[in-house]
Amino acid sequence: MQDIKADITKLFQQYSDLPVKNIDKIPQSGSDRTYYRITCQDNGAHSKQTYIATYGRNIKENGTFINFSRHFKKMGSPVPLIY
Repeated sequence: MQDIKADITKLFQQYSDLPVKNIDKIPQSGSDRTYYRITCQDNGAHSKQTYIATYGRNIKENGTFINFSRHFKKMGSPVPLIY
């Protein structure tokens, strides 16, 4: 799991310059995909920002997940934004 957390940190740092404080695995259910909560400390502030990372080895299933999420977002459904 350390390799996955390192990969998530590396990928997140390409998106944001916020320092990663923690990466915690979220309990899994219903899929082989695993989810992680990324907690960041705002630079100089006392507020925290959180993001969700997902990891899955099945490339086809990942593509389907992304396509469904984008479709639901386009239709106005309250789904998270994918970066």
